[in-house]
Amino acid sequence: MKNISLTEFLDEVASTDPTRGGGSVSAISGAMGVSLMLMVARLMVSKEKFKSEHETLNAMIDSLNTVKEALIDYADKDSEAFDAVMKAYRLAKNTEQEKLKRSQAIQQALTHASLVPLHVMQRINDVAVMMSELLSMCPPSFKSDAMVGTLMLDSAFKGAKMNVAINLDGLEATDEKNQIQQKMDEMSQQWHYFTQHYQQQ
Repeated sequence: MKNISLTEFLDEVASTDPTRGGGSVSAISGAMGVSLMLMVARLMVSKEKFKSEHETLNAMIDSLNTVKEALIDYADKDSEAFDAVMKAYRLAKNTEQEKLKRSQAIQQALTHASLVPLHVMQRINDVAVMMSELLSMCPPSFKSDAMVGTLMLDSAFKGAKMNVAINLDGLEATDEKNQIQQKMDEMSQQWHYFTQHYQQQ
């Protein structure tokens, strides 16, 4: 992602190659949402009238920047995970041994493909409290930018959740699958609580 332009990324998404799909777009949507929050925080730090909040805002900026970079990386990781799943499905299945090898490869690839968007959900959840705090302290002139940021993050979270779920559908029942499902459900409850809160601000 860091080596291509926005136009190139959008062209890849718009192509018939499904590698840059909903998972990558969700991660980048999250990065864009965090970037808007960074803009608002930095604007407030640049103004003397928010001096009492500068220490809090600078701490936010450090954390948000880390999350932004992570989400950009997850866009690539999601594409790589998708390609791995497709590669596993293309394995030979002529003999019983080949069928077993293929099935194991598919399960392994789908597990990894579930974990990547799960990490995206976690990263977005990690900044939920900061998002709420920033919304509560930012002036009306910055409010629309901050709110667009939260909308982008909400879309990113929900998109990542869809990608976790669709990969889980292909997994056989295992303890690992159950753990991923449980983690997804827990984070969804946390995110729902946050979105209910910011919508009231």
